[in-house]
Amino acid sequence: MADESRSLEELRAAINGVDREILKLLNERIGLVKQVGAIKGKGPIYRPEREAQLLRALIEENEGPLGSDRIEAIFREVISSSYQYERPLCVATLGPQGTYSQMALHRKFGTGVEASLLRSIDEVFRAVDSGAADYGLVPVENSLEGSVGRTLDCFWGSALNICGEIELPIHHSLLAVEGARLESIERVYGHAQALGQSRQWLDAHLRRPERVAVDSSGEAIERVVSGEGCFAAVAGDLAKELSGLASLADNIEDFAGNTTRFLIIGDQEIPPSGEDKTTVCVQLRDQPGELLRMLEPIQRCGVDMKRIESRPLRQESWSYLFFIDLIGHREDPALIQVLDDIRKMAVRFKWLGSYPRHLT
Repeated sequence: MADESRSLEELRAAINGVDREILKLLNERIGLVKQVGAIKGKGPIYRPEREAQLLRALIEENEGPLGSDRIEAIFREVISSSYQYERPLCVATLGPQGTYSQMALHRKFGTGVEASLLRSIDEVFRAVDSGAADYGLVPVENSLEGSVGRTLDCFWGSALNICGEIELPIHHSLLAVEGARLESIERVYGHAQALGQSRQWLDAHLRRPERVAVDSSGEAIERVVSGEGCFAAVAGDLAKELSGLASLADNIEDFAGNTTRFLIIGDQEIPPSGEDKTTVCVQLRDQPGELLRMLEPIQRCGVDMKRIESRPLRQESWSYLFFIDLIGHREDPALIQVLDDIRKMAVRFKWLGSYPRHLT
């Protein structure tokens, strides 16, 4: 026992020594960040392409036992803590407290940035456009329920660019006040997509209660907390943590792999990172074969198209915009040719951004 105790003490001493070395290196990193900030002056402090290159390199060099997801999470917090030593960073997203958008913000930017929690996607765009926030984070599509139309509509009328993306795994819980029972629930609140993503579970377990769609999971929580009936909310882990509500059931989403993709919006153009995506918006002539003609140069140049979706052009009845995601950066030779060909045949063409792809 004496030998085991001594060995344990030695291990703890070694851990303490490593922790002190980590502390020393973290402060050394902050000192370098300050020097960078002094050189850059008022230039952008958030560099998505450099961040993506750094994280990919660290993940590739990682020999374990820490997993890639933990490496990314740790270093995002390190990077996040560094922002305040150049200039505090404000990111707008959908509130109130506890939304999936806030979860995505923490996952992408860490907890060292200021979060401006707003009531609508339109408000997020306006906050960034006016300079009230440095960047915005908005949902654009869910793997089960499809695209967020309001986000796509806002891009057409905005001068902002897409600066990055993040994919957030979505896990829903059914939350209620402490002591509530599943069979007593009278009404369920949730964002329309959250209710849709949990439809089968709710049908099987809660046949009677009314379902009410609200603007966010955070608002759903507020309705439950302030309501006078026995209500429940479909929301995620952050909402559960912040609200103090009890979970009646976890992981009630109908399909595994439920994921929401978010976009970071800002006013800067992002240089190539080496693994990028480009998004454009196109209006075509109302003639037979125009869509096929637009897709031809994409195939001819060997560019991977990840997504194409049409949206009504609100200013013109029965006219449509096509939102297209292409793999690559607009400075890549193949994409230069593709975008030039599409621009020539389009009635209207808008480049929405070239940005680092989500780390996988």
